[in-house]
Amino acid sequence: MRRHHRAASSACPGLSARGNDSGTRAGFVSRSPIARNVQSEMPPKIEYELSEIGHKFQDVLATLEVWGNEYIEYLKKRTGTSTCSR
Repeated sequence: MRRHHRAASSACPGLSARGNDSGTRAGFVSRSPIARNVQSEMPPKIEYELSEIGHKFQDVLATLEVWGNEYIEYLKKRTGTSTCSR
């Protein structure tokens, strides 16, 4: 999954092009589930994708999604309706 800065910044409100000086960006990327790739073209194209550790976290998210869907079904059966809207 690759995202350009605009999509990444909408998904991660604290992420901004101006706020990402090289030191901050290097620290963020080196410890992050997000990898930053700069394409050498004009204007520069920057892509964000999941790092190796980010890909490993996908299994955790998938498990949480399954649990969440099962919990919604549980609530529907228990109360007759869902307290969550999809």
